[in-house]
Amino acid sequence: MEKPRQHPRVASPAEVLVHSGEIQLHCRARDLSMAGCFVETLRAVESDTVSLVFVVPAGGEAVTCDARIVRRERGGLAVRFLGLDWGALFGLARLVSPGLA
Repeated sequence: MEKPRQHPRVASPAEVLVHSGEIQLHCRARDLSMAGCFVETLRAVESDTVSLVFVVPAGGEAVTCDARIVRRERGGLAVRFLGLDWGALFGLARLVSPGLA
């Protein structure tokens, strides 16, 4: 039996910039939660950690956080957020909450 998820997930995609070393990728993030997300990309990312910048709609402030890659699969990366500060926590909550209807 599969363990239930601790954090609700939002299926609707969000725009995200992924920074890994010298590489910057413009991607879509889906299955977004307060703990992590799935980043859709066809480019290989070699490092184990990345920096993410979520583009917030309607002129809101971008959300920046670091993340650890927990799984690589065809079509993208599953990531878990690392050390979120209060600004990132509130920003992610604003991104996640509209999709929890």
